[in-house]
Amino acid sequence: MTRSLRLAVLLASLVATGCLPYTIGNTAQTTPKGEISKTTTAGFAIGVGGRFADSNTVSPQANLLLSDQEIRFGIDDGADIGLRITSASGLVGNLKRRHSGANHVDSAAFATSIGVGIVNFASHALFEGALHFSGGRRPTGIPYGAVKVMHTVPISRGALRDDPSAGAAFGWRFGDADVSIAPEIAVWYDRPVSGIRTGNVVVVPSITLKGLSFLPRIFR
Repeated sequence: MTRSLRLAVLLASLVATGCLPYTIGNTAQTTPKGEISKTTTAGFAIGVGGRFADSNTVSPQANLLLSDQEIRFGIDDGADIGLRITSASGLVGNLKRRHSGANHVDSAAFATSIGVGIVNFASHALFEGALHFSGGRRPTGIPYGAVKVMHTVPISRGALRDDPSAGAAFGWRFGDADVSIAPEIAVWYDRPVSGIRTGNVVVVPSITLKGLSFLPRIFR
């Protein structure tokens, strides 16, 4: 395999792996009716690099930078809808419904969400579903977690077919409803389909900001 071909295949693999919404970034609470919340997330997908199938060399970029921006609209007292831009290469919409917990940002809650979108530079359609849990406010903040499943379906010629991916995330939100910071760690089982990545596990540490920003947000 030539150097240029290896590079092309590596880039294709990173696009196919790194542009999915691996992070959660929110508690199980929904955005209050009539209100809008905006967040920006930055993180790394650790494990998306790996060994070429016919080479003993290791990709120098074993980690892939992720950057998502999301806006959520409260549609009633127990549900909101979200629109997320995934690493500047996809757009995903989802509906989250709270099933238990008081209608207050600091209350413990349980919620479910379903979503659909276009990812990997319009080469795949994405379908996702998640269970969300969060505790009540503690002196140091609010713990939250989620279990999520995603599946991509090729919609462009030559796009790779993939198996469903499943993951779990745990995070802690510091701050209040207007300004917060939420470090998070997620672990995903995501079987490689290109033959480049050798492992099935992707670890995703991230941090989500609300009322703050790493860079100017797209949503204003």
